[in-house]
Amino acid sequence: MGLILLSIASHEVNTWYVFLAMMGVCVPHGLWVQNETVETIPCSRFET
Repeated sequence: MGLILLSIASHEVNTWYVFLAMMGVCVPHGLWVQNETVETIPCSRFET
């Protein structure tokens, strides 16, 4: 019985580790993408 509980507890820790790792990647990526802007310029600024 103790081995089964240890296995369940280990699985729970792995689930939280995966969740936190995903958040650690997604949050900075989302902030970076949100701050990326493209400046719109008029055609007259192009050199011919």
